[in-house]
Amino acid sequence: PPTITTTSMPAGTVGAAYSQTLAATGGDGSYAWALFNGTTLPAGLSLNGTGAITGTPTAVGTTNFEVEVTSDGQTDTRGLSIVTVAAPAPPSGGLGTEPVPGSGDVVLYEDDFSGFSSITERNQHLADLSAGSDPYYFFAPQGDMVRESMISPGFGGSPHAYRVSVSGDSQFTSNEDEELEQIIRDGQRRGLLFLSDQDARSAGAADPRASLWDNGRDAVEGLRETMAVREIALKNFGRRNLAQDQPLSMLQEVFVPIFLFHRYQVEAAAKAIGGVYYAHTVNSDGVRPFTLVPASLQRDALNALMECLEEDFLTVPHNVVQLIGPRPYGIGGNREIFGTRTSPTFDPVTASEAAADTVLRFLLNPTRLERVIQQTRPRADLPGIDEVLGTTTEVVFGPSWARRDISPVGWALRKLYLNRLMQLTAENSNSIDLRAAAREQLVSIKNRMDLSDPKKALIDVEIERFLFRPAGTTFDYARPSAAPPGSPIGWQQFCSLGG
Repeated sequence: PPTITTTSMPAGTVGAAYSQTLAATGGDGSYAWALFNGTTLPAGLSLNGTGAITGTPTAVGTTNFEVEVTSDGQTDTRGLSIVTVAAPAPPSGGLGTEPVPGSGDVVLYEDDFSGFSSITERNQHLADLSAGSDPYYFFAPQGDMVRESMISPGFGGSPHAYRVSVSGDSQFTSNEDEELEQIIRDGQRRGLLFLSDQDARSAGAADPRASLWDNGRDAVEGLRETMAVREIALKNFGRRNLAQDQPLSMLQEVFVPIFLFHRYQVEAAAKAIGGVYYAHTVNSDGVRPFTLVPASLQRDALNALMECLEEDFLTVPHNVVQLIGPRPYGIGGNREIFGTRTSPTFDPVTASEAAADTVLRFLLNPTRLERVIQQTRPRADLPGIDEVLGTTTEVVFGPSWARRDISPVGWALRKLYLNRLMQLTAENSNSIDLRAAAREQLVSIKNRMDLSDPKKALIDVEIERFLFRPAGTTFDYARPSAAPPGSPIGWQQFCSLGG
């Protein structure tokens, strides 16, 4: 049977031509349209049998109606509505009854700048409006309309009047399509490309050039620079970071963006691991759609991320812990501060957990690790899954693991890493290669246990419980302390506008 696919109709304007064709799928491909159930269209509009609603609206208002489509002896109906608005009022605000002072001047509205297939066609139309007079015009948009080469806002006493310069001469000397194509080619040779949010926001995104709020041409170099800036900021952190009349506990709001100053650069650098440089091309471009990030840059990114997992890097300085007290009455918690297991006091270990998981969340993203596995099949020189996970294991459970005086931050980091490995192992949607590699790291860590240490013995038990749990049994992973959201950055009341 046929199905009407049109779900909404554009608004119409009194006195302006209206044309919109209804659409459907299914049936035998031929469609007969009609109004249904005695409903009517806005005054001045009509519907023909092909589904075209045309005419010129004559009255303001909202008109609800129903349409019916017939195909192959079967029908479908749908309710729709058209809103008809008044035509824009003449420009005002000092221009008076004469919209633009001066002989030969022309008032241009939004429609004069739209609906053309090329820049040349549009400019010729605007030039024709002047009938050969001086090609300077006054454009008086209603509200926030097209901004087209506007200069001199407020001309003639109106804040909505603009002086613009147009002419029938195109910026192109010959064939417009060919010259536009040449602009694209020149941009490609210069390395210009367009990558959008869909290429940047995912935790498993692949191109290190597509990131939000990162710095520098090289994401890894930018990370090390950011780490150095963070170190200086933490050394200088103190009472001077807060206004004199603010509660000292509100240093938490100031501390978060400094302690996590590297977070966006971590995200950008992580994209180099298993990373791909790509561009959105068309077939005729003859451009290679993607290349793998070089092995040297991938390993440099991995080493930089490992520096962000060093215990000293993750530990909140003692002077900061001594400064931040409990929240006073009337100033509760909010999304811009770290969580705490030690309420009402500030919990530095929770802050360290958030910083550590900022790295692990991007580095151990399953999508990224699947690319790491696959990239070594054509290119054995690139880092593989054993190298990425093995390097991380050596940093987290390396020489310092033999000590018996491991700090709370050290235990928190190791617990986070174990949980990430368990999740990679347990997730059935991950490839067998990824699951096996993560499991191998768990076994390696278990074999390092000194069971005379009660905390290490407890971790050994948890790994064993996970590895030998009955089939189909879910495992209760410890949830990391979530970092404050960071983006959008700002107070909760400003971040929650619009819901």
